[in-house]
Amino acid sequence: MARIDRRCAPEDVIKQVSDELRRHGHEPRVIGEVEGRGHGTLKVTADVASLIAQPSLLSELEVIK
Repeated sequence: MARIDRRCAPEDVIKQVSDELRRHGHEPRVIGEVEGRGHGTLKVTADVASLIAQPSLLSELEVIK
């Protein structure tokens, strides 16, 4: 799991959500963090973007290197 700092959800919340997803057969990973308030932009790396099948969802993301 990613390093936890003040900008991320508390560690216990991340663990609780991850555990719940694992119980349902998923493999959760922390892939980002919230940088501040305002209009949200989700930045993802190309390897994450390649896992997204919906073109409409992919068009909403900023793919970074």
